[in-house]
Amino acid sequence: MNKRAVILLFLMWQVLAGFSQARISGVVSDQSSGESLPGVNVYIPEIQKGTFTDGKGEYFIGQLPKGHFKIQFSSIGYKTVVKEADFADAGITMDVGLTPEIIHTQAVVISGGAYSTQHDNAVKIESVGRKRMDETGDIGVMKKLSSVPGVAVISKGTGITTPVIRGLSTSNILVLNNGIRMEDYQFSVNHPYLLNEFGIDRVEIIKGAASLLYGSDAVGGVLNFIREKPAPVGKVIGDLHTAYNVNTNGVSCNLGVKGTHKSFFWGMRAGGKTFEDYTDGNGNFVPNSRFNEASIKTFTGFNASFGVFRVDYEYMKMKPGLTVPPSIALVDTKGRKNEVWYQDLTGHQLSSKNTFFINRWKLDANVSYQFNARKLMTNPQGPDFTDVDMRLQTLNWDVKGNYHISKGHSLILGVSGMVQQNRNRQAPEHVLPDYNLNDESLLTLYNGNINQRLFLQAGLRYDFRHIDVPEQEQFEDPLFRHYGNISGSVGGTYQLLKEVLLLRLNLASAFRTPGIAELTEDGQHGARYEVGDPNLKSQRNYETDVSLHYHSGIFLADVAGFYNHINNYIYLSPTADTTGEGLQIFRYVQNDADLSGFECSAELLPLAWLNLQAGYSFLRAEQTNGENLPLIPQNRLNGKITFSKTSKKWYRKVSFWLKAEYAFKQDRPAAFELETPAYWLMNAGADAKMQFGRQTVDLRFNLNNLFNETYLDHLSTLTGTGYYNIGRNFTVALRIPFG
Repeated sequence: MNKRAVILLFLMWQVLAGFSQARISGVVSDQSSGESLPGVNVYIPEIQKGTFTDGKGEYFIGQLPKGHFKIQFSSIGYKTVVKEADFADAGITMDVGLTPEIIHTQAVVISGGAYSTQHDNAVKIESVGRKRMDETGDIGVMKKLSSVPGVAVISKGTGITTPVIRGLSTSNILVLNNGIRMEDYQFSVNHPYLLNEFGIDRVEIIKGAASLLYGSDAVGGVLNFIREKPAPVGKVIGDLHTAYNVNTNGVSCNLGVKGTHKSFFWGMRAGGKTFEDYTDGNGNFVPNSRFNEASIKTFTGFNASFGVFRVDYEYMKMKPGLTVPPSIALVDTKGRKNEVWYQDLTGHQLSSKNTFFINRWKLDANVSYQFNARKLMTNPQGPDFTDVDMRLQTLNWDVKGNYHISKGHSLILGVSGMVQQNRNRQAPEHVLPDYNLNDESLLTLYNGNINQRLFLQAGLRYDFRHIDVPEQEQFEDPLFRHYGNISGSVGGTYQLLKEVLLLRLNLASAFRTPGIAELTEDGQHGARYEVGDPNLKSQRNYETDVSLHYHSGIFLADVAGFYNHINNYIYLSPTADTTGEGLQIFRYVQNDADLSGFECSAELLPLAWLNLQAGYSFLRAEQTNGENLPLIPQNRLNGKITFSKTSKKWYRKVSFWLKAEYAFKQDRPAAFELETPAYWLMNAGADAKMQFGRQTVDLRFNLNNLFNETYLDHLSTLTGTGYYNIGRNFTVALRIPFG
């Protein structure tokens, strides 16, 4: 063997030795009684690897990379515990005691820039799990989130919904699909996100400016849809979910399976939905409110001694009908097949998320590609059935390093970018012109536990955007724009009473560049004519958030207030002008604006079988000249009471709940908007977890709008059509886990 070969083998040995794998094991027990706890979920979020304790309360996870990690221990009826550990060459023994707790609040979240607990964030990150979403009985994943104070939806029937966070929507908030920013023409309230609830573990919600972490389109907040975890090590598991909806004669079905073998994990999921036109509280079916969709989601990856690597692919096909005057005149029979005036939407998302662990550094290197096709199909008897046909391609990349300075202190440095291209095909209407867009950004963020009670977070971000709209047949003048500016925030969390009473304060300033639609639109869009302004300036906002969080064993309370001043706020405003064909003209305009308000929520468990919840949200939004802003949600009050019973019989747990929602009168409409009356809604539901031998079955019933209220929400775009929001609706759902 020559000298070079010896040196090469030595270097390879040094590299492998530096990446040698660690392991962790231990026993989980009840802290008060000392009894071991079987079935506790032990999960390491940063490497997406976990297991369950066995019958003796013991657990073991091997083949772990070296580095500093958080380990989450969770079990029903116990307080979730999050521990930190430095994995080295040798194995780690970590015994954990859990204390009984009925209300769960402490868990690891990922939307704050790093894997952290709720107590270690300057802004509260609301985590909404899949079970909480399902219990609403609402149609559509965005509507399922509207029970969170401060979150609402703009809707056109049940198939098209756009989220609103504290009065801001469309280009002012950002929706992430497993951390990847969604790019599928979200410039209009008539464009639904190509998302559904299947394969989603939870949704993390940031209410307030999040541009520091996610860029200029996150000035109002973030919705991050977190995909399901891989299966526990050595397991292959899955589930079948099906539901039937009476009001719409709607059916949804979804099947998923996933497995983990040592360091390799995989999963796949497929399903579809089909809904007829819904019926409002007057007993009238709402023409063309039908929608259909199909989806496929897959992932695969592996844990190596030096990192974690995962590839995801998602396909979505959605066809929502449009309830607009032309379709109302054509649709006279309730049905589910899309025939006239509907959107034909296709989305592909391929992403690669990779994490390398190198001594004190955790390096994330991610890349994603999205392809979206958007068609507007109108009247098949007209001259052009396909009225709009656009193709959007987006490449996102980011590299982020998290340096572990010392226990409780870390520094994040990141660089990211986006390359986007839109092209129109052979269709008469070009809602958006052909364009090219490039983004680049730099980020730095410090997180630090100053002491056992005080956590501080501060950071800066610089974003640069270049827009190139070349000369085209329907866009005669080329448009070249360059935008660049800084976003920043500083805040902290102080534990007034350790792990019981927390005070949060955050100050943020962010900017948003005008979107392509806001700069260039000049044509018919749906049933109206929209006009952009190429001279629009960037928005700049200054926001203050303060909140108080109290949590004891049986009681939880949150109060949050905010003030958001926006310079050059951009919005689409109706005008008194019409086109020669009679279409009302809407124009993008900008003015300084102020949005302020507060949200509060509380949960009480006075008895083991009784749960009481309540929430309230208040919002005031106006221009600095005193005129009201459009599409501002009604203030809301809601309450929920749940009765539960556990048993060792064939029914393991049965729950029944009643929910009331009161929407206050919206008597501050914008120009050309109408006042919206107040309304009450009553909902009821029940679910049961049943055991037949070794098979578990989950059955759920929902009865929404119990008294068949005839109402129109202020954010419904059906105003003026004579149709209202959905009437009484009964849903039955069945989930069968296996493996």
